[in-house]
Amino acid sequence: MPTGEELSKYYSDTYRFEYQFLRKALSQSHLARKNREVEKRIDQIGKVADLDTPLRSLDFGCGSGELVRRLGSMGHAAEGIEPGVSFSEHASKEAGGTAVVHSAGWNEMQFSPGSFDLITCLHVLEHLNRPLEALEKMADWLAPGGILFVEVPNMEGYSTKGFDRLHFAHTIGFSRDNLIHALQQSGFAVLHERGPTSIFCVKDGDPRGVDAGINLSAAAARIRSSYSEPLNVDRYLARHASRLRYVIGIELAR
Repeated sequence: MPTGEELSKYYSDTYRFEYQFLRKALSQSHLARKNREVEKRIDQIGKVADLDTPLRSLDFGCGSGELVRRLGSMGHAAEGIEPGVSFSEHASKEAGGTAVVHSAGWNEMQFSPGSFDLITCLHVLEHLNRPLEALEKMADWLAPGGILFVEVPNMEGYSTKGFDRLHFAHTIGFSRDNLIHALQQSGFAVLHERGPTSIFCVKDGDPRGVDAGINLSAAAARIRSSYSEPLNVDRYLARHASRLRYVIGIELAR
């Protein structure tokens, strides 16, 4: 497991280009993709949480800030946490006075218990070397009756291996069973499974929580079997050729 110092150096020096093909912190292709994605996120959240009522929201790892900015523009008391300086500065600038963005790591924050009615943590947990501690913090910060929305890459959901599944940036690999196990160990109960690793939760003891059966041994056996299969090189190269075409097309259009 990489240390906090090793992860910090990696994200400062290498991550954006190696993982996202970016030579600078923010590109037009990144911003265009995130701006398209935010309305989808609002629709997903609106199916589970009452977004017509003002909420206190926290985006845990808000990146360039599209979601926290959108929630703020809807009248919610929206806050975000983002340790990447260039990303947090961009998010804060674009939000203006509609939302608050904290340029800090999650372990530096000192929110009071029950501070938020809605916490979103989207494609963040897999980057942490202490995800259980982070989830326990979120459980403490979530108000009774509040909702947590967690999403991570599904280790069982890729047609290709290599880069898509195994990468230094992803310190923990999740599939449905061990994600739910982590949530349950941290004080949450499943409210709604939007997908295998896209899950809405409530605090443990909330009557809305459902019984989400998991079988860690069976999941481990499935994944072990999958990883024993050889890499399909043609599929792997086609996958990354598609990603490169997308990024180059956005930059050329700009």
